[in-house]
Amino acid sequence: MTIARVLLGMLLLMPFLSGCCGKHVRQIEDQEKLLTVRESRIYELETMQNELQAELIHNDALMKELQEKLRENDALMNKLQKEIETLEDNNKILVERIRDKLFITLPNAVLFSSGSANLSEQGFKTLKTICQVLEKYPDRPICIEGHTDNVVIGPASREKYATNWELSIARAIQVMNYMVGHFRINPELLSVKGHGPFKPIASNATPEGRAENRRVVIAVSPKTN
Repeated sequence: MTIARVLLGMLLLMPFLSGCCGKHVRQIEDQEKLLTVRESRIYELETMQNELQAELIHNDALMKELQEKLRENDALMNKLQKEIETLEDNNKILVERIRDKLFITLPNAVLFSSGSANLSEQGFKTLKTICQVLEKYPDRPICIEGHTDNVVIGPASREKYATNWELSIARAIQVMNYMVGHFRINPELLSVKGHGPFKPIASNATPEGRAENRRVVIAVSPKTN
């Protein structure tokens, strides 16, 4: 009778024990899932941290490279300004740095006769002074840009230059030929542009403004890697 009661009690307890066991199993499964999610999240965070560190290292390298380029540009600009100060019309020549490029702006009156693309004696002397500095900084792309005012080409020059655009290109090419022909400047890194009257820096309504617009700009980029 006692054994029967024990067996009966066990039978009655089995559903309860089964429910408890199932509940604990589910709790364990839930904890395992939560642990898996946490581990996955930790892995994602570690991956993001590694990517951020790699990006910071890359950006730091880029910043150092940019700072080095700026230091070189400053050194080049200082040397150019020092040499240009020795020229007769040094106050008319502008040397400036914009971002990572240097721009040397030369009024056409310093380089050419009116309506002509032939370098004057003063033009040769001016370019010589500038090029003697530039050739010490090789591997730098240089673009020579010609600009004019908006006054129509006169009859005397119209047979050679139909428009100001052509005159601006001819002047830029003349400067380029002189640089390549007399100095150790890599012709593969030289280019020319002729903008004609379409990029003025002053008003064409006055003689002073037109004189400012007639110019050649030597744009010097950072050295190639």
